Amino acid sequence: MKLGEKIVIVGSCGSGKTTLSNRLSEISGIEVIHLDRIYWQADWISISEDAFRNEQIKLLRKARWIVDGNYASSFELRLTKADTVIFLDYNRYICIWRVLKRWMKFRGRLRPDVADGCYEKMEWDFLKYIWRFPKDTRPLMLERV
Repeated sequence: MKLGEKIVIVGSCGSGKTTLSNRLSEISGIEVIHLDRIYWQADWISISEDAFRNEQIKLLRKARWIVDGNYASSFELRLTKADTVIFLDYNRYICIWRVLKRWMKFRGRLRPDVADGCYEKMEWDFLKYIWRFPKDTRPLMLERV
């Protein structure tokens, strides 16, 4: 199987989007765009939707890229430019386990795929989002793809 040069990787939090995109980048030499690094500023403060969209438009003009992240509000923007979409579709228990494992590894520290000043934390709403992903988000993403 040959992958394209404009790759979108989506799936629930904890599905392995960042791990896969980093590995594909190592193999292919294609730059990874981590949407969390764009959307979040220090202390988990989000940028405006317009600024987020404009930054993506600029980055998606490049000839080759791997985009790691969901962000439904701008999903169509990435989807229309991509030649390959990888949907990581794992059981919610696996995703929650991976997120908890990641939190234990990085809690109170910075992860390389998020913006400077965004220290790893865990919130109940985040876990609820992952739990509800198969019912709330998955069908909409599959429909769009």
